[in-house]
Amino acid sequence: MNRTSFSKLAIAAILPMTLCMGVAHAESPVTMKRVEVAGQSNPDIAKLNVSNACPGIEQAMKEALTPVWTKHTQPGLVNVQFRLQGDMVNSVAARGGPDVYRQPIRTAMRRLSCTDDSGNNQLYAFELHFKENGNSAGVETVAMLSK
Repeated sequence: MNRTSFSKLAIAAILPMTLCMGVAHAESPVTMKRVEVAGQSNPDIAKLNVSNACPGIEQAMKEALTPVWTKHTQPGLVNVQFRLQGDMVNSVAARGGPDVYRQPIRTAMRRLSCTDDSGNNQLYAFELHFKENGNSAGVETVAMLSK
């Protein structure tokens, strides 16, 4: 087979494939289907206005935790989260800080008188700072998380 015959044969074989691909591409235009993203907002964004939901929380925490502070005197920062539905405090979690403070915090929170009129199972959060007070040893005032 000479060079000219080989070239003609190669062109004859490739040309129909090229034309078919072009026609197929032209006949089926690319259509993008609509994509919808659905979801719901995160209901677990913690409210930080704990003193509004639980009036007197600072004094109640100070009274409940002063004996624990007096016994252990370990400084630290404890993050507290709890759920409030109506006047029921539940799912109390205390994280960070010395371990000795966590159970007394949970117990004190369950005894607190709180109310939330939204009717939702609302998440609340705050921090408790344990440090020596300049005047006398004791639990430092509750420091609420806020921006």
